[in-house]
Amino acid sequence: MRTSLKARIVPVLICLLAACGDKDLDFPLVEDSGDEGGGGLEALPEGEYPECEEDPDGLSADCCTDVYCTVPKDNGDCAAAVQVDAEALTGVDLEVEGCLCAPVDGPYASPEGEGAEAPCCYLVGIMDCPST
Repeated sequence: MRTSLKARIVPVLICLLAACGDKDLDFPLVEDSGDEGGGGLEALPEGEYPECEEDPDGLSADCCTDVYCTVPKDNGDCAAAVQVDAEALTGVDLEVEGCLCAPVDGPYASPEGEGAEAPCCYLVGIMDCPST
């Protein structure tokens, strides 16, 4: 299975951003058309979520990807995936309750359609972390 360049680079960016702390970094936003419900955003990839993949070697926990939606930034645009704080978005304490096993992907339009309260949706993969 080939891995896209984005799938290889984004985890590195997440690690780099985590080391940056609370610095205000200037990343591009994904422009929304301004319609309620995430108009102009791509639909979520088809699938049943949460979608879990087993580690073929059985060495780590299953990686489960689920949909998490949020409100747009103050300017009405959805944040680019690299800007999204996965812990705040999912409500999972990533130092205690789980680890990212797939990069944040999105934004996608809400499956609730036009008028959704949280029109910016992302796919986030989380798994149980081995204790250190």
